[in-house]
Amino acid sequence: GLLLAYIAFEPAIRRYMRLRPEKPASLIPEPAGEIVLPPQYRSILVTLDHTRLDTVALRHASALAKTYGARLHLLHVEEGVVSQVYGELASTSEVEQGRQYFEKLLEAIHAAGVEADFEVVYAKSAPAEIIACARRLQPDLVVMGAHGHRGLKDVVYGATINHVRHAVGAPVLIVQETGSH
Repeated sequence: GLLLAYIAFEPAIRRYMRLRPEKPASLIPEPAGEIVLPPQYRSILVTLDHTRLDTVALRHASALAKTYGARLHLLHVEEGVVSQVYGELASTSEVEQGRQYFEKLLEAIHAAGVEADFEVVYAKSAPAEIIACARRLQPDLVVMGAHGHRGLKDVVYGATINHVRHAVGAPVLIVQETGSH
């Protein structure tokens, strides 16, 4: 599949690359002194999904929050069928375990001296809800976990990150477990 696509499009890509005008030197920006000034993080949105990546994302986000005195906004989008139908009234063992899990995460973050709040949203589309939340909160940074899947799973799970990074007006920090590929 991929090899055939390469073989089919390679001549066109080569032609495009040759025909594309070079960027005039006048359009290349001069390095500015602001490069060494660190960004100011006051608000950091962290997406959580009941996986081990939550800990990795929170480790990075909490370190930045402590360094900059930022507040963490933790967000989980509940996409289960029962949750979509009943929303906050959903009462399954999975929903209850999730609630307890997030309460423990929030307690640990507060115990570390980091300000944080938590929100669960019940929806069909995680990317749309993350984008809506980011637009509402206007965070200085969004932290998301990358699952390190390959193939079709990467298309499915990577789509969330791609949608979010293209639609929000803040930098997106994508974290993954050490050793994940």
